[in-house]
Amino acid sequence: MLAAGLVLAALVGLALLLRADRLGPLHACGLLLLAVSLLLPVVQPWYVLWGVVLLAATGSARVAAGLGAACVVLVLLVQPSGRSVVRPPLYGVPMALAAAAGLAVARRHPGHVEGVGQPAP
Repeated sequence: MLAAGLVLAALVGLALLLRADRLGPLHACGLLLLAVSLLLPVVQPWYVLWGVVLLAATGSARVAAGLGAACVVLVLLVQPSGRSVVRPPLYGVPMALAAAAGLAVARRHPGHVEGVGQPAP
């Protein structure tokens, strides 16, 4: 299982490397960090955080709002010790709820917010 995740992560990394000129290097790096953290056999919320930080910084206001909503869900469902309020066999539920919240907020958020995602003058 670990080997399959590592091979898949390497393939995702190669695909992102080939598209880095279109995506931007920081955005591609954020996607790669997110993919690697999600393909590991054990996913802790702080593993996902590194990719989320880069994606929120390089994405649009819609992406930032969606990632913010996902982070709020994870903060409420995962204790500081790393233990989840959800018990086996439902360990994937916090990540699924975070993804659902992020998608729901991103779909409802306006595509452009004045001053967000624009370079400073």
